[in-house]
Amino acid sequence: MINQVLFLHHDHHTAAHMGINKTTTKLVNKYYWPNMYKTIINYIKPCTRCSKYNYRRTKLPGKMNIIPTPNEVMDLVGMDYWGTTEQSTTNGNKYVITMTDYLSKFVFAKAVRTNSAQEAAEFFLDVCYHYGAPTKLITDQGSHFIAELTKSIVNSCHTTHILATPYDPMLNAQTERFNATFAPALSKLMNEQKQDWNELLQPIIYAYNTSQHGTTTFSPFQIMFGGENLLLMDPQQMKVSLSKPNQYYEKVKRARSIIINHAKLNIQHQSKLAKIRYDRNRLDPIYHINDLVLIRVINKVSKLQEKYEGPYRIIDQKGPSTFIVKIEDPDNDHNPNYTKQVTTSDMKPICIREDCE
Repeated sequence: MINQVLFLHHDHHTAAHMGINKTTTKLVNKYYWPNMYKTIINYIKPCTRCSKYNYRRTKLPGKMNIIPTPNEVMDLVGMDYWGTTEQSTTNGNKYVITMTDYLSKFVFAKAVRTNSAQEAAEFFLDVCYHYGAPTKLITDQGSHFIAELTKSIVNSCHTTHILATPYDPMLNAQTERFNATFAPALSKLMNEQKQDWNELLQPIIYAYNTSQHGTTTFSPFQIMFGGENLLLMDPQQMKVSLSKPNQYYEKVKRARSIIINHAKLNIQHQSKLAKIRYDRNRLDPIYHINDLVLIRVINKVSKLQEKYEGPYRIIDQKGPSTFIVKIEDPDNDHNPNYTKQVTTSDMKPICIREDCE
């Protein structure tokens, strides 16, 4: 009897799946039973349709996981594509592939025609030939980065390849942050000088690498090479004093050690402040293997489309906030059962009504 009343006041199309407070207000004026409010909560809270379609009115769940600060340059780098641009260059380039060093914030970039695995592999090798192979590489799970060609090249350089969860703003944030800086700079120069954007790419990279970074308080060039770069617009010194090679080496070595240590301390300090800001008033749910969850729909095509899909079952945990869920898609003839890596920010706990009572 109670379930029938709850169905009529919540699930029926004339009830329109209203929330706990609105449903309770309607019921208390007409009915009473022991533990009435608790029963209403236990009925509405696990409603799959409400969970899928309701807007989340709080911050996305999941505390920030701080990436350990690298000890040296090229210990950890992130690689990503930017583009496509509306205007291609005279030689057909439509994309920019970038690599950012997580300690120095130094950026390598190249204009390319396609966002293919071959372009990614060639760019990675080009950086390795000039600056040495990075210890660890972070990329997203785009097909160009998980292709066998890219994986074989990265492995041949003995670099550990870390795949970021799709749409995870934290893991590959350094590269994403540069892309957000690069795009406005390119737009401003293009509109001002009416030049091919391909010709403006390296000047913008140069300006970025020789400017003081807000987090480290040093320029990326200083940390990368241990000294300040002589800017193109600086006056040339007429007198040059040459020190003995061994004295110069020791001087550069000491200066570079001081710069790197200060940069690491500044990065760690800023990371702690960022975590405090990010974690404030943010839920940090705990999930276990075999839990049922809904997954946030990222690319919605309609305002009437469900906000979450599922439910799916957690089958593995890869990190503090990274999980593997099993997707069952009977409409997919080629791959009806597959797995997907997701983070807690894109997950919502759910239980079946019988299990929640």
